[in-house]
Amino acid sequence: MRHLMSKLVLKQRFVFFIIPLVIKKHSLLKASMLQDLEKKKVTEIDSINGIVSSFGLKYGVSTAYCDKIIEIVHGIENGKYKPGFENLSLFQNL
Repeated sequence: MRHLMSKLVLKQRFVFFIIPLVIKKHSLLKASMLQDLEKKKVTEIDSINGIVSSFGLKYGVSTAYCDKIIEIVHGIENGKYKPGFENLSLFQNL
C-alpha cells in the first residue's frame, strides 16, 4: 500500500511540474475559428456547434448556450459584433 501511495505522490508531483510547462508552451496558440474570424473568413460554426443544436432540437434537449454561440459567431462573420470578451454579456438573459 505504501508503495502505491508513493507512486501516486510521484505522479502527482510530475503532473504539477509538467502542466505549467505545457500551458506556457501553448498559451500563444489561437483556435482556428478565432483565426478565421480575425481574417474575416466564414467559420465552421454550423458544422461544429450546429450539429449539437440539431441533435438538441431532434431530441427535445435545450441547447440555448450553443445556439447563442452560433448566433454570436454568425454576428461576427456579418460584422454585427467584433471578436472579444464583451460578447459574453450576450449570454446574460439565457
